[in-house]
Amino acid sequence: MLPFDSCAEALQLVLSQCKPNVKIVDLCEKGDSYIREQTGSMYKNAKKKIERGVAFPTCLSVNNTVGHFSPLASD
Repeated sequence: MLPFDSCAEALQLVLSQCKPNVKIVDLCEKGDSYIREQTGSMYKNAKKKIERGVAFPTCLSVNNTVGHFSPLASD
């Protein structure tokens, strides 16, 4: 699996969860956790510990607002 495959699969996962009354923050967290889960098994180097994370968080465009909306859990 290549990194962009994980991204495309995360997109499909988030799209499948887009339903009325679902919190946006839950969708974003679901996308981020899926990417971390899938990429965590890649790029393992026992000699060199590298801190990993999501470089660009899952973002949504809500209704007619275009932009990178990734709310905090407190929003």
